[in-house]
Amino acid sequence: MEIAQIIDEAIREYYSLQGKPVPNWRYIKDPDWWLDYLQTLGIDPKNP
Repeated sequence: MEIAQIIDEAIREYYSLQGKPVPNWRYIKDPDWWLDYLQTLGIDPKNP
C-alpha cells in the first residue's frame, strides 16, 4: 500500500509541475481513454 501511495504522489507532482491534469489511467478501464486523453491535450492520436 505504501508503494502505491508513493507512485500516486510522484505522478501528481510530475503533472502538477507540467501544468497538466493528472490522467485517470490508473482507474479507467476504457481502452480508448489514451486516445481521448491525447485529443484533450491537442495531440493527434494517430501520430506515430
